[in-house]
Amino acid sequence: MRILWATVGIVSVVLALAVQSGCKLPVYDADVQYVERLVINASLTPGEPISGIYVGKTLPVTTIPDPADAEIHDAAVVIAVDGQEFPLFHTGSGLYGNNAIIAVPGKTYELTVAWNGLRATAQTLVPFSPDTATTTFTRTGNQTGIITSVITPHTGEVYGITFIHAFWTSPGSDRSIWYGPLPGLVRATDTGADGKIHLSTSVYLEPTGSPDTLWVTVSALDAQFYTYFYSSGNTSDFENLILGVPPGSPDWNISGDGIGLFVGKASTTKVIPLYLTWAYEE
Repeated sequence: MRILWATVGIVSVVLALAVQSGCKLPVYDADVQYVERLVINASLTPGEPISGIYVGKTLPVTTIPDPADAEIHDAAVVIAVDGQEFPLFHTGSGLYGNNAIIAVPGKTYELTVAWNGLRATAQTLVPFSPDTATTTFTRTGNQTGIITSVITPHTGEVYGITFIHAFWTSPGSDRSIWYGPLPGLVRATDTGADGKIHLSTSVYLEPTGSPDTLWVTVSALDAQFYTYFYSSGNTSDFENLILGVPPGSPDWNISGDGIGLFVGKASTTKVIPLYLTWAYEE
């Protein structure tokens, strides 16, 4: 069954973070029989309250729907960890949470959603936050370089590296931002001879003025995301994969009467000043 995604939330991108979550509204093709299913979109971040878990439903393409029509406000949502169950409460716009529950790295959380006779389940591992102490940028040319990072792996995790390049295209101009896509994911088992994970990505730097800065984000995710990432059919755009419009037939990790993604993720950002000189003279 082919699904088209439309993002219906405002995606907040800040310089300190590479990815923020947004709500999704799934819309089925008009040429297939409509089947009502639950839609779940959620991520758990270590050290933060469990919140922002989106619960919605699929909608038939008969008219252009109001995004609010997909939201479910009265679902029974429960999260379990270490044999204990905790209810999640609707906080608005189809989002559920419980600020009394803090996500703990290394723990596996099970999510259960029930509504209108439908039931969906999922589980995810909350990863440890990567250490960016070894993250460096090495210039390889006038406008090129390589970002590298060495990470201590943890079982059940996968890793990736993205960056944001903030610069001015000319003196006195507005600031520009260029987002570096995720080139690929590395599994915890893909270690070097030193037992560490070695991440790297090439960088092309536009001719800029000073100051000039790289925000490098190293991300750890539940290993389930590895399958989802490569089954989506587009491995070059990390933000689209997390925030919507994945092409192909993604391998969701929601079981039962639902689709979507429930994944633990942790990101650490390192700011690297570059202070480049102008590549041309006026």
